Order: sequence, then C-alpha cells, then structure tokens
Amino acid sequence: MSDGVSEPPLSVKTGSSLTESVPDKVVLVGDVGVGKTSLFLRFKTGQFHQTTPSHNPRDGEHQKEWTLGTRKVSMTLFDTAGIERHMSTIPPTYFRWSKVVMLVYSIDDSDTFDSLTGWSENAISARVGGETLFVLVGNKLDLASERKVQKSRAVTYASNIDIDSDMVFEVSALSGEGMEHMFNTIAAKMGPALLQTPAQGGRHGEEGLVGGGRRPIKKCCTT
Repeated sequence: MSDGVSEPPLSVKTGSSLTESVPDKVVLVGDVGVGKTSLFLRFKTGQFHQTTPSHNPRDGEHQKEWTLGTRKVSMTLFDTAGIERHMSTIPPTYFRWSKVVMLVYSIDDSDTFDSLTGWSENAISARVGGETLFVLVGNKLDLASERKVQKSRAVTYASNIDIDSDMVFEVSALSGEGMEHMFNTIAAKMGPALLQTPAQGGRHGEEGLVGGGRRPIKKCCTT
C-alpha cells in the first residue's frame, strides 16, 4: 500500500466485531485547529473529511485491528472531540490507561508547536504511566510550502524531552501521506504492548518487531 490513497491506510478489521483482545489506547492532543479530528477520521474511515462533523466525546474513539508482519496490532484512537475549546486543560480521565500520547501541531503554525510543552505537561499531570510512549506529529504536510516549523526543530525538541527521533512524524490528514508509516512505526515501537501473535487472545503477545524505547517524558521549555 502507498500513502495518499482514498482506501483505509491499513489492512484492518474495524468496529464492534473485534472480540479477540483489548486494544491499547492512543490519544490525540494539541491546539484547536491542528487537525486532530481530521487525523482521527482519516484513521477511522481512510478518507479526508473537508468539514469535520460535530461529534461528542462518545463519538471520538475508534477501534482498529490490522496485521503488521506476522503479528496482529490492536489499537483504539481517541480524539478530544473539541473539549479543549471549552477548557484550558484536558481532563485526566481522557489520558487514563493511555499507551500512546500523540502531541499534534501544524507545520504551518509555530504557535501550535510552542504549545506542545503545555500539552505534554497536561498529560504528565494526568498521571499517565511511565511506560507511556509520547509521539510528535506535525500535521498538514500538504502545506509544506507554507511551513513555519522545520522537522529538525521538532527532532531537537523531542530529544530535549526524551522522545526518540523515530517518534517524530510529519503527515497529512488531507492526502493520507505518512499516516500508514506513522501508525505502523508506533505499533512496532510499542512491541509487546501493542503486538501479539494472531493465535493469542490475551493482551500481550511475544516480543514485538521493535522492542523498548519507552521512557518517561521529562519537562522542557520549547526553544
């Protein structure tokens, strides 16, 4: 498969039919307007929605299962569903039990990048686990000609807060570019926390494609 197509970015089984395992929780956070809901809907439907529909928090989660190599990945992606429009921080319940926190910014808006420290501290204050994987996601790669945030800046920032450079992504919810690579890389990085052999029905499988790499995020001011 290649990025930028209308079909779902992953070979999956979706919806309520998933009964073999409990999927791991992945949450999106970031400023209003960075495209979190567009990323969520691209993950859910495989398509871009020009006008994202209004939806309540119950609509803001989607479970997906796909095969990565010889292993099965089970993941539920959560969207804030616009609650950050009405409050300065995201409630701790949003982060509870999350395995991955995706810090989203727009590559064409440096202010959204500067806000990442606040969002990461919001997640930390919600007492996410020390094994939670933090990921930087620069959305709107389709607006690269209007770029305000270089990827090198994102990589430097990630290093300062103990996020590995391979967990820094640039994607486009509009075209789908980079989406499949991002979710496959995250799944591989999580190893046994997200990967399991197809025959297993338990939460944890054998050693993942890429093990380790999960460290507690440390606070840092943007530079």
